[in-house]
This record gives sequence, structure tokens and C-alpha cells, in this order.
Amino acid sequence: MTETSQQPGATLLDHHDPLEATLAHIATIARTKRRDYALDGHPYSNFHDTATMLGLPGFTEVESACFNVLQKIARLRSLRANGRLTDPTNETVQDTYLDLACYAVIAATLNTLRTAQ
Repeated sequence: MTETSQQPGATLLDHHDPLEATLAHIATIARTKRRDYALDGHPYSNFHDTATMLGLPGFTEVESACFNVLQKIARLRSLRANGRLTDPTNETVQDTYLDLACYAVIAATLNTLRTAQ
């Protein structure tokens, strides 16, 4: 990764590097999904709403995002157990991995925001 001269401290991803290209794709997925799942101006509102609606003590936005990570892992386990990793009915396995990574990053971001308060 290289530093950009336009934004000190900002990082420009190398889209020729498979890892960095995937990270850029995950960022695109997060931006796109926020338009459907979150309130404008409140990018994590859906995680807050889920935590609030469940009403479980200690279940915060971070746990809400972690729950989504666990759902994606459970999906992969079911596909593997049922022999359908190469032929799932709905989203591809690659999409599941990307969603899983995105939710993990969201959980880390929410945790960072929580500890910064």
C-alpha cells in the first residue's frame, strides 16, 4: 500500500494485489448495503436498532454485528455439511465470505467507536 500525496495518512489500495483488491471490494459492499439497511447519516443504525429491539442486557451494536458474523459461519457450516459448498441455492460462497469479512470489520469499527466514547 502506498501513501497518497493528496491526503496525509490516507492509504491507497493496490487493486492489482488480490488482498487489497478484496479489501476495496468489501468497502464497496459496505457502502452499498448501508443505503438499504441504515438510516441516512447514521451508518450503523441497523445494528443499534437490532440491539435495542432484542432488549438483552449487554447486547450492543457490537454484538449485533458479531451475531451476523456467526450467521454467516453457520451458513458455511450448513453448506459444507449438506455438500452444497460448490452449488448453493442463493448467494455464492464467495459472497458469504465477503459479507462475513464486512460484518467483522463493522464489529471492529463499532467496538472502536464504543471505546472512544
